[in-house]
Amino acid sequence: CPAQDTVKCHVNYVVADTEEWEQGVAKKLEEMPEVLSYVKNQNLGFYIPYEYGGIGRQYVPDFVAKLERKDGEPLNLIIEVTGKKDDKKKLKTKTARELWVPAINNEGSFGEWAFVEIQDIHETQNLIRYGISHGFNIVQ
Repeated sequence: CPAQDTVKCHVNYVVADTEEWEQGVAKKLEEMPEVLSYVKNQNLGFYIPYEYGGIGRQYVPDFVAKLERKDGEPLNLIIEVTGKKDDKKKLKTKTARELWVPAINNEGSFGEWAFVEIQDIHETQNLIRYGISHGFNIVQ
């Protein structure tokens, strides 16, 4: 099972579903001073409900990170690492971005949340930094 050592994660290893993608993102997160902490969302019970084909399902995002914004305030970031994009993946990410994030932010008691989809692991840091500066609602 592929694993990546961690420092900023409270779990000592990131266990990945892929051979390269998720470990690459974990490494990029470890290198970023803006990342206060993160976790691979594996068996943590965090999921986003959605419906596909008339059936209720559970979308389990790949990572959750706590970032420090430029104003010093924390931001919780859901990170999805996407290799291939199909209808189901599009619906999951759309649900997270357009329904779940606005709902949790509107509720207000869980801090501020955002969502980013990483399709090229080499762009991880650039996408996150751009989102911190300009807002994640325009990073797609």
